[in-house]
Amino acid sequence: MMKRALLLLLAASCLAGCKTMAEQLPDPLPEGWVQCPDERPQICTRIYRPVCAWLPESGTWKSYASDCTACADHKVAGYVPGKCK
Repeated sequence: MMKRALLLLLAASCLAGCKTMAEQLPDPLPEGWVQCPDERPQICTRIYRPVCAWLPESGTWKSYASDCTACADHKVAGYVPGKCK
């Protein structure tokens, strides 16, 4: 019962102040934007096809080796093809 009460308290506090992933997207969305899927990759190949990923918590962009490695990071909302400038 205590765990349930704690989860409800956390959910209520998040509803009051947390932003959804959609509210944290860059505005405007850059051309070629790809949103990461809800189910994140667990294993990625070592292919090198760089992407520039958006990290909403920090409001910054970061280069990753591939779309898979970018979306495996739960801090990433989505990406555009190519390295970040």
